[in-house]
Amino acid sequence: MSFLFSILFASMIILTSAPFVQSLLSGGPSKLSSRPSRNWLPHHPLLASLRPASTRRTILSAAPIGNDKESATATRERKYEQLMKATTLSLAPMMEYTDRHFRFLVRLVSSQTLLYTEMVAANALSHERANSIDRYREEHVGASPEEAQQNYNDAYLQRFLSQSGIYVPPAEGASVLQLGGSDPEQLRLATQTVSDLTARGKCDYTAMNLNCGCPSPKVAGKGCFGAALMDDPHLVAQLTTAMHEGSDGRVPITVKCRIGTDSQQAFNRAAYAQINQEEEYGRLCQFIETVAQPGIVTDFSVHARIAVLQKSFSPA
Repeated sequence: MSFLFSILFASMIILTSAPFVQSLLSGGPSKLSSRPSRNWLPHHPLLASLRPASTRRTILSAAPIGNDKESATATRERKYEQLMKATTLSLAPMMEYTDRHFRFLVRLVSSQTLLYTEMVAANALSHERANSIDRYREEHVGASPEEAQQNYNDAYLQRFLSQSGIYVPPAEGASVLQLGGSDPEQLRLATQTVSDLTARGKCDYTAMNLNCGCPSPKVAGKGCFGAALMDDPHLVAQLTTAMHEGSDGRVPITVKCRIGTDSQQAFNRAAYAQINQEEEYGRLCQFIETVAQPGIVTDFSVHARIAVLQKSFSPA
C-alpha cells in the first residue's frame, strides 16, 4: 500500500505554483534554480494567463454534460470556469499510467486535483473513427455520411476516451484530455471524435490539451510532436485552431509545454553555462505570444524544465 501511494503522489506535479515557474512569471529569482543568481527579464503581460495559485480555486464535481440547447460559447465558458476553479495541483499526463482507473483512484484521494489523461495520439482517434464510419456504411448500405457519423460503433474509441463516473458516480471531476500530434487535420478529426462521444454521453472533458512538452524520442523524435513543437510556434497555433474547430468551439483548448528545448545549443555543462538568459526567456515569450495570438489558447501549463531532445532521453 505504501508503494502504491508513493507512486500516486510522485505522479502529481505542481505546474503553475512551483517556485521556479513563479519566478518566471514574476521576474524574481527561483529557489529551485540550479543557478540562483539568474537574472530574469521583467514579467511579460501575456504570461498572466498562467494564473498564480492564489487566484485559482477548487471544484469538487464535474459540470453536467452540455445539451443541444446550450450554445457553444456558453458550454466553453462553463468549462473554462470549471478549469480555472480547479486547483493548481495537477496529475501529470503519463503514458500507460493515468488511465481512467488510475484517475478514479486519485479522485478518491483528492477531490481537488486537476486530472490529466495519458496522451492520446490524434491519428489513432481519427483513423479509428474513419474505420468505424466505413464499417457502418458497409453494414448499412445506402446510409448517408451524416447517419453514419451519428450511429457508428464507438466501442473501441471508448478505450481511449471513456471516463469514470459517466455511468456510475462519483464523477471524474475537472479533467483534461491531452492529445498529441503535428497535423492540423488529424487533430481536427480527433477533437471531432471527442465531440461525438461527448454528445453520446460517453465522456465530458473539462478541456483539451495539446502536448508540447514530451521529450520522448518516439514522440518528439520520430513523431515530430510533443516538445519538438516548441520550435515551431506557428504550427502550434494552427494545431490549436484545428482543435478549436473540431470541437465546434465548445471546449477550452490549452497547451502544456516546457520553458524551452536544447535545440539552440549543445546540451552540456559548458554550453548551458553560456546560455543568454534574456534570449532563453524571450523565446518562451515568443512561443506563448504566437500561440495565443489567434485568441483560442488562453491557458498554458509550463513544466519548468528545458526539454532535452538531442540526447534521446526517454521519460519511460
